[in-house]
Amino acid sequence: MTVSQLTAGASWLTVGSLLVGQADACEISLSDVVPDAQSSFYDLYALRSRGGSPTITDPAGSWSGEEAYVHSLAAAGFLSGLARPRDRVALELPSGRDWVAFATGSWLAGLVVVPIDSRWPRSRRERVLSSCAVHITELEVGRAWSDLDVLGGPPARVVAGEDPALVLFTSGTTGPPKEVVHSTASLEAQATAGALATGLGPNSMWLIPMPLTHAGGIGAVVRCLCAGSAMTLLPKFDAQECAALLQGREQGSAITHVSFVPTMLGRALAAGLSDPPTLEVALIGGAPLDPALRREAVSKGIPVRESWGMTETLGLISLAGISDDGGSGLLLEGLELRVGTDSELSVRGAMIAPSAIGKDKWLHTGDVGSFVDGRVRITGRLGSMIISGGENVSPDAVEAALRELDGVMDALVYGVSDPEWGQRVEADVVLSAGRSLDAEGIIQSLSLVLSPWEIPKSFSAVDEIQRDQLGKIDRSSDDTSSEL
Repeated sequence: MTVSQLTAGASWLTVGSLLVGQADACEISLSDVVPDAQSSFYDLYALRSRGGSPTITDPAGSWSGEEAYVHSLAAAGFLSGLARPRDRVALELPSGRDWVAFATGSWLAGLVVVPIDSRWPRSRRERVLSSCAVHITELEVGRAWSDLDVLGGPPARVVAGEDPALVLFTSGTTGPPKEVVHSTASLEAQATAGALATGLGPNSMWLIPMPLTHAGGIGAVVRCLCAGSAMTLLPKFDAQECAALLQGREQGSAITHVSFVPTMLGRALAAGLSDPPTLEVALIGGAPLDPALRREAVSKGIPVRESWGMTETLGLISLAGISDDGGSGLLLEGLELRVGTDSELSVRGAMIAPSAIGKDKWLHTGDVGSFVDGRVRITGRLGSMIISGGENVSPDAVEAALRELDGVMDALVYGVSDPEWGQRVEADVVLSAGRSLDAEGIIQSLSLVLSPWEIPKSFSAVDEIQRDQLGKIDRSSDDTSSEL
């Protein structure tokens, strides 16, 4: 019997009962399907499946909770015949239903998920694939759904507790990407705290236009699995499509939550996004949110909530409220934070990937900021700090000040080796159409909000600031202290 035969008009309980030979069962959990399974958020996913309601949607269609659950079990059976527990499974699939089924199926089979982005450089892609026992592409998905006999036997175990479950890679904006290995426990801790902080529940639907190779994308998926929420996934970001879904112009698109990086938010607003009727949370992360863009979004009824997070925590560390005037807001439940003598912020808690925890049991974030009255504020990156004449200069803070100026669309601030200053602060700026560079005017304006040593010594007008796909400035080519 194939998956398509099972899901055609079948209920989840009937399918689950068939799988374990209990036709009269009135309730079933993951432990009934997988021998000796421990309780985990994968079990919650099974128990909270949404019956016949739309649960996972992508541009090609939608699965109910019943169908999603059965496809996960089918993927688990398929994968368990190809790999052994703790092996790595490379998922090189578009964001969508199949991706979620094979991710959850991997976990049901005791395997470790490694998301692959087909846009990665060939050398990086091959290096990651060399560590994986199985490589799932759209060809393998077709085989699994058309040929697999899901009654051939359940997988042997699920990942649980401190078992490795997910491998992600840092963005590498200041160096080569670094492997981050999450456990089941760290995923569950983030999912639980993140769902609580964002008000996510069984009646919610999260629009996920973010790549699932990034914490902002897969973090939303895991939160939905844990909270029993519906999700809508897009294989790539499209501003018009996002605006239509959020405005409710697409049938069944009662979106309550969405994840955006600032660039996505700006493009969605330009595409006509305004006063989305059901949206409760617009989670903004990945890069600093320009104050002017935030004001525009709020004026158009977007419930903006800025976040601070890292790959090592699967996205969220702190979250600002809708009424907050920017900043990074309150710590998620279950986290502790300390500020070092160099103002570096360190955190600890169950949601941190075990591979990222230092000898002192803290995650040293590399972010610089403050923690006052329970609120976190980020001012820059420790590694990108410019030291000019003995003074620390945060490029992020100077860039934010530049973007506030009339006629400046974007900015990049960096340090250039200098025999007198050690590093000389300089800036590239993208100007509005029809504007010419007025360095003296910029310096005069900056002197009202910055210290003298923070003001760039020179400016260059450029057409574009290089950013990664999440909107982060690529500082890997900056002339910084490493070149002194």
